[in-house]
Amino acid sequence: MPTGVFCPKDGGELVERRSKKRGTAFYACSNEDCDFVAWNKPVAETCPECGYVGAEMKFTKARGDFRKCLKCGNEWDVPAAPEPIDDVEPALAGGVRDCGCHPERAQRVEGSAPEVGMK
Repeated sequence: MPTGVFCPKDGGELVERRSKKRGTAFYACSNEDCDFVAWNKPVAETCPECGYVGAEMKFTKARGDFRKCLKCGNEWDVPAAPEPIDDVEPALAGGVRDCGCHPERAQRVEGSAPEVGMK
């Protein structure tokens, strides 16, 4: 499967392949003569140091998301994207939302105790 990123050694496109032993995905040059491989997914981002368009998408618990240039090995942090503001109504604590599907349960509202054992 092509990735849209090109090999830093000979310019061939990087494609996803699977290892023979465990089936783990890796990324290799599409040219059979080239020996370039990367274990992390390549993305088309420009390196701030050398200007090459191609980096590995990496993640660690301590550092979070970052990128590593395929050509020079420079690493840089990914700017954090602002979290989207959701206008979603929060779930009711003890009640049930009235979706219209269950009219028998629509009477319960937040703060009311569920009717247990009463008929």
